[in-house]
Amino acid sequence: MLTPNTSIRETVKPSWTSCGAAHRTYINLHFLSITSADDGTDVHNIIMGGHGKIIPGNVVGNGSFQHQLVSAPGTPKPILGEGTWKAKRLTSWDVLGTFGIGVAGVLNMEINRVPENGLRFQRC
Repeated sequence: MLTPNTSIRETVKPSWTSCGAAHRTYINLHFLSITSADDGTDVHNIIMGGHGKIIPGNVVGNGSFQHQLVSAPGTPKPILGEGTWKAKRLTSWDVLGTFGIGVAGVLNMEINRVPENGLRFQRC
């Protein structure tokens, strides 16, 4: 079940560009992720967007998120929570392919989320 105290590990499929230098020391990231989950009763969406950099062994970045109850009737869908996030730790970074200076990949990272009301989410 998804609650404000549930830790959600996001898999982000960003669009990447390198810093353009011959000695690449970081990779810029810009992304939008929409993740759906069914808790057995309702369907939820977590929408996240943000930007940052992958540096050797670490990630820095921030953005915003919104938690919606998709299974609710009508539109717009109810917002169950929203706020900001900040990158905490790089878990993995896998390159899927490149095109010109762009790089596509899958980034797994731990984040700190801060809901609009200022209370921090806790791990369960």
